[in-house]
Amino acid sequence: MGEAQEKLNDSQAHAAVPTPPMTERIRDWLADSALPFWAEVGRDPRGGLHEDLTLEATAPGPSDFKRTRVQARQMYVYAAAHDMDWDGPALTVAEDAYRFLMSHARLDGGAWARRLSPDGKVIDDTVDLYDLAFVIYGMAHLYKVTDDPEPLAMARQTLEFITAHLSHPMGGFHETKPKTTSHRLQNPHMHLLEALLALYEAAGDRRVLRQATQIRDLILTEMMSRQSGHMILLERADDHWRTLTTPEGRTIEPGHHFEWTWLLAEHARLSGQDIPEHQHGLYETATTWGLNSKNGLVYDEITTQGRCVHATSRCWTVTEALRSHLIMGHQDRAEAMAERLFQYYLDPAPTGTWRDQMDANGQAICQRIPASTFYHLMTAFSAWLSLVD
Repeated sequence: MGEAQEKLNDSQAHAAVPTPPMTERIRDWLADSALPFWAEVGRDPRGGLHEDLTLEATAPGPSDFKRTRVQARQMYVYAAAHDMDWDGPALTVAEDAYRFLMSHARLDGGAWARRLSPDGKVIDDTVDLYDLAFVIYGMAHLYKVTDDPEPLAMARQTLEFITAHLSHPMGGFHETKPKTTSHRLQNPHMHLLEALLALYEAAGDRRVLRQATQIRDLILTEMMSRQSGHMILLERADDHWRTLTTPEGRTIEPGHHFEWTWLLAEHARLSGQDIPEHQHGLYETATTWGLNSKNGLVYDEITTQGRCVHATSRCWTVTEALRSHLIMGHQDRAEAMAERLFQYYLDPAPTGTWRDQMDANGQAICQRIPASTFYHLMTAFSAWLSLVD
């Protein structure tokens, strides 16, 4: 047999090997690629975990800071890895992030700084509701897998600070302290809802569930409405929750429509309070208006009339679509979205990492590998393994 024929036979044999089932691909990517890689390369010898890596997956990345939210997200990732019985150093990594936050990011009275230098000096002591939400989220998951009372105490103390110092007279919470924007934002409230659901599931305090319900009801009332037959989730409002008349007031994110679809289902699972009209409406809006017809990826931004504003697609929007398809009972759509996740974001990247954003044609346009994306991938893949497997 000639060399050319041997190569042809080898090529045909390789092509005949079927792609592993999606559950196997997800498990293998997490257990054999991503979790080991970030447990080694993602950990910073100066303390904590890196904010990002270079596109070649080397550390440190281009950012000259560490955000509290990213440390807390990575704490969650490795607590969740321990919960799914990964045989690597899951708790060691989670506790690295925990100790870094405890040693460097804590402020007085239950608050946390927004941004630190790579070696842990506070460079931005703004108190940001978004960051505090993820502190609660990460601490709740760490407590869940360790039964260590200290992370639980930190989560509760952070929530007490939010209630005492960030409560807004028009409902909800100030997004930052000191105040840095005149807009009310749904996104930090959404993540606080997510965090409170995690805290309730970990510790079982009904008061926490009531607070989660209050946030859910606030956003349902002030930021969600039917417009032209579609359920719309606004991103911003004025200080009195009134709709903005500026272009930014008419910009919405399909990824957040998908994310709220999941969170409303999670709230219903834990509370028994189902609101199918909003859940189905948000899902329908995202699937009708939010998908790029060229490649099936999720647009980053559209208008309230469904016109594309930014035809780019962040990785996290695809993970939220995957979770949303699962919870709405569309496993075929979820599998197709998972395929796209591997095709566009995971497989082209260095092993165990990702490309974070695509242009309208599905070409990568990112300049770094942000560690924060791992949280989204873990939530999506955890949902797959719990609902499909």
